[in-house]
Amino acid sequence: MKKLALVTIATGIFAWGSATAKGPRDHLGYVAEYARYYGIDIGEARHRISATDRAIEIQTALRDNTPDTFSGMYVEHKPKFRVVAKFTSPPSAAIRPLLQSPAISVQFGDHSETELKAALAAVTQDLGSRGIRHLAGIEIQRSKVLVEVAPEDATRIGAAYAAKNSSIYEWRVAQGFVAPTFAPYAAYYGADRLWGSTGKICTSGFHAKLADGTAVITTAGHCDDQMRIWNSSGQQIPLAGQRVKGSLDLQWLRYSSSVYYLAPGISNGSWTYDIRAVRSKSQMIVGQHVCKYGDTTYTTCGDISRLDSVEMFNGERGNYIQVHHQNGSVMNDGGDSGGPVYAWHEGVGYAAYGIVHGRGDVGTTIRNDLFFMPSDGYAAAGLTIMVRTD
Repeated sequence: MKKLALVTIATGIFAWGSATAKGPRDHLGYVAEYARYYGIDIGEARHRISATDRAIEIQTALRDNTPDTFSGMYVEHKPKFRVVAKFTSPPSAAIRPLLQSPAISVQFGDHSETELKAALAAVTQDLGSRGIRHLAGIEIQRSKVLVEVAPEDATRIGAAYAAKNSSIYEWRVAQGFVAPTFAPYAAYYGADRLWGSTGKICTSGFHAKLADGTAVITTAGHCDDQMRIWNSSGQQIPLAGQRVKGSLDLQWLRYSSSVYYLAPGISNGSWTYDIRAVRSKSQMIVGQHVCKYGDTTYTTCGDISRLDSVEMFNGERGNYIQVHHQNGSVMNDGGDSGGPVYAWHEGVGYAAYGIVHGRGDVGTTIRNDLFFMPSDGYAAAGLTIMVRTD
């Protein structure tokens, strides 16, 4: 069965340049933004979006079939578009059909993706257990686990510890970590302003349902527990539950109205659009283009730079996804916390990817990067993101 699955996916790769599938309209201009971002035409943008989707399918197949030798996969946009697949040893004959497209570059990697994830888990669990603040993540491009610790903690680690397994780890002294992005002062469709009881502004994320079918508004867990819609005198929406530790930064609030209902979509102020699918972390790839909406910086887009970026959040190891703008532009700021992260897919429409968690600290090289909680966090908290199915 595995061979059959591999061949089926490979056939799709050869069709990257074929006509795109029909589906919901791109009302928000995701494809046009993608084209402007990379300086390409609309046709090439659609081609790359479809190619990225197929690359994710291949990534899944390689993880399932060659976990011991697959070093990871990522998308490159410059100097030309290509998909890089890395292996610790030459690919076997069984998986070569997956890699025959001229758009795929096969390269050597020092460590398998499985080894990298295990190394990341080991070092972050150890540092966390000793109360050492850190930010760590996998850099697939270099087959490394990058670990950053505060200057005052560097001496606590010790040179011997840092040198251990040096081929897989790279150690740096951090200038800061990740800061939540509520603003000091967050349809209804998602992506609207929520005003906190202590004056903090956040942004609503995707609407979701509880196990009993109750529809709820969601936002980042680190936002105020008592929120009002739009402004300080807006309707209060009581807290129904929250998870604010480790990899979960989510709260959900009950909303009732005789006029409005919670729709399975989000708004950017000018347009509203339906959410047609939910993408889990396993369905994402390094280099993939995603967008977010927030009450402060509105719509911003960039590329996934790390699928595994680990920090200590409220005393527990948390794993978030990092997004970087190619020009180093600001991805999110105070007031954007909880806002939706999404992408558009040919033949599908808009898909939910997660919600805004934070940005890099002041003075760090990651200051302008976005960190978001993937959609998996909703399921882990017992929620289901609402999608339009008709």
